Amino acid sequence: NARLVYQALGLDGAGLEKALHIPAVAVFVGHNVDRPGRAQPRFPNDDAALERTVREALAVFLRERHIGFGFASAAPGADIFFLEALRDQGGEATLVLPFNKDLFMVQHHKAVGGGKWVGRFEDIYADLESRDRVVLASDWPVADAGGFFYDVFEFTIRYQHGLAALKAAHLETDLVPVALWDGKPGDGPGGTASTVARWTEAGLPVQIIDLAWLAGQRAEPLTVCPAEVLLRHRQDLRTEPAEFSSEIRALLFADVRGYSSLREYHVPLFVSAFMGQVAALLARETYATLAK
Repeated sequence: NARLVYQALGLDGAGLEKALHIPAVAVFVGHNVDRPGRAQPRFPNDDAALERTVREALAVFLRERHIGFGFASAAPGADIFFLEALRDQGGEATLVLPFNKDLFMVQHHKAVGGGKWVGRFEDIYADLESRDRVVLASDWPVADAGGFFYDVFEFTIRYQHGLAALKAAHLETDLVPVALWDGKPGDGPGGTASTVARWTEAGLPVQIIDLAWLAGQRAEPLTVCPAEVLLRHRQDLRTEPAEFSSEIRALLFADVRGYSSLREYHVPLFVSAFMGQVAALLARETYATLAK
């Protein structure tokens, strides 16, 4: 409202923006800690030194980028560290789960041995649920068959990104996509690497916190998505889906006030006038999006 008043009066709003600065919104993805028997170790579950380094890097990032709002899941590892760091700095977190809490805990926290991760997840979940800031991307029963979990995870991160984008637009502040990532191709859709690749191809300003650099495995930290990861991502997109496999689709639905009262002779006018305008609007928006 203050911005509108300044604009209406033709005043310079620089002072206003400084005095009433709105923190940025982060949408976060990152690596889980390694499950037992992982062929190529990436984020060791018992590496206390690396955990401290990662937590410090996240805390510094949140402060320097003035992040006040964050959207993330709560898998053991990067997600938990991000949510804890945001909480410690007084930020507002929204937890986005792909499915119900109990199944999520079995598939993620108990799969890496439970222990401290279950407790940390329970603490975060209880706190955010009490504030009405827990969102389920899907309440459907989920079975681990035919790679369906990958589709659920891919849908969840897109849903999470959408929620964050709406929050940033509502607050008229910056949206910051951030990933704790080792810079290597991932295990499949819905993971950190595929998300970074999709964000990059969409032209988003992805911020990478380089896990491999933090672990001393790379001399200089990554700042952009490597070309080989982008290529791998495009190849994954071209993979032919199996018969009866799940796919992510968007549905735009709208109701028209008073539609049920229309008579048969109103339908041609409704289709040509009202629906024609809707079609023209969608065509303009689609063209504008593609032009960007």
